[in-house]
Amino acid sequence: MSTSTEAARGDGWAPTGPTIAVLVLSGVLVNGQMYAVLPLFELMSTSFGVGPEQVAWTATAFAIAYACGALLSGPLSDWLGQRRVVVAALVATGVATAVVPASAGLFAACASRAVQGFAAGSFGPPLLSYVGQHVRPARRALVFSCFASSMLGSAVVLQVVAQLVGDAWGWRAVFLLSSPCLLALAVAARAVLRPARSGQLAGARAAFVAMPRLLRAPPLLLLYAASLTMLTCFVGIYAAIALAGPPSIAGEPVALLALRASGLPALVAIPAALSLLTRLGAPTRLIAGLGVASAAALAMAVVSGSVLALAGLLLVFVAAAALAAPAMMQSITARVAPGEQGGASALFAFLIFLGAGVGPLLAAGLASRGFAAIALVFAGLLAVGAGLSALSAWSAGRARARQDTAAGRFGQSGVPRASDR
Repeated sequence: MSTSTEAARGDGWAPTGPTIAVLVLSGVLVNGQMYAVLPLFELMSTSFGVGPEQVAWTATAFAIAYACGALLSGPLSDWLGQRRVVVAALVATGVATAVVPASAGLFAACASRAVQGFAAGSFGPPLLSYVGQHVRPARRALVFSCFASSMLGSAVVLQVVAQLVGDAWGWRAVFLLSSPCLLALAVAARAVLRPARSGQLAGARAAFVAMPRLLRAPPLLLLYAASLTMLTCFVGIYAAIALAGPPSIAGEPVALLALRASGLPALVAIPAALSLLTRLGAPTRLIAGLGVASAAALAMAVVSGSVLALAGLLLVFVAAAALAAPAMMQSITARVAPGEQGGASALFAFLIFLGAGVGPLLAAGLASRGFAAIALVFAGLLAVGAGLSALSAWSAGRARARQDTAAGRFGQSGVPRASDR
């Protein structure tokens, strides 16, 4: 069914095409501000008179503030409505992004990046919650996949754009060009996203007290622990390329650009193959994605001297992350009630971007040991994430079996099962 037909029917569901467009552009432009500094470390270090390892703090400041903004925006979206929070977040991010180039030193750059990160972090959880409430159930897996791919793809796209713009006009131009794009996106989001339906908004207290309650469910708690490893390793690998990449590409902008861009085809292929991949189920896709990403990182450590082999493995690594991220989103939102989706999405975003802040620091701390050592550490963390995801699926299955037994014993077959929420 076409988007125009959906809209004409007035069936209450958001039009799929325009929704995907807003989510994808948001994922690339907003989330991409996290990664835009990675190829700018050398330029910024020269500008500020410090080492590139110290400039890595600009990525960490953004990521930690991003995580805090995400933690607040989820409950706010349950209380005020997703569209209001998304539009406000995009406007604030656009304004904050314009301030970053005014930084005269590293401390000012970290402070302005923290403000930018807090504003940017406020857009993700409301959009995840919006998909769970406004997108037709049959289309949600596709929308989640496109959104996740755009957020992961922003790591590649914005790095490539930032490197090209930075080399041509300096690092400040990257942020000066991003700001008006973000403000234009706020206008588009206001036009496309639908306001909350009657009865969907929670009270202020109910919206904020829902989050601690979510951590009492073992399957969700294990998923949240697994999510902490995802961007720690994803961002960390790209930071490692910038800080401790193979000697054959050190000081070679073209080689670095090609290596960073090598993962892009995977971000198109995974959503295109979604009709086949969804047959596996979200838990299976999550475990497989993290497992393959771990194996790819391990192989990177072995072949780190070959740029061609590294590019191929980076393609596999990005594809595995693009498979795992939407499966993680889908698994979490499927296990909570509608009034808790903002809080659940906020916790998810908080943890993955807390990991994104740790990733560059971990890569910087291990830079003296070389790229292979960093890749080995991230391979181990991803393996832990895969194990936690498998344990979550097992725990959910056990809870489901107990619910089924109780329902059969007491004749409560009409009561929703907690493990399926």
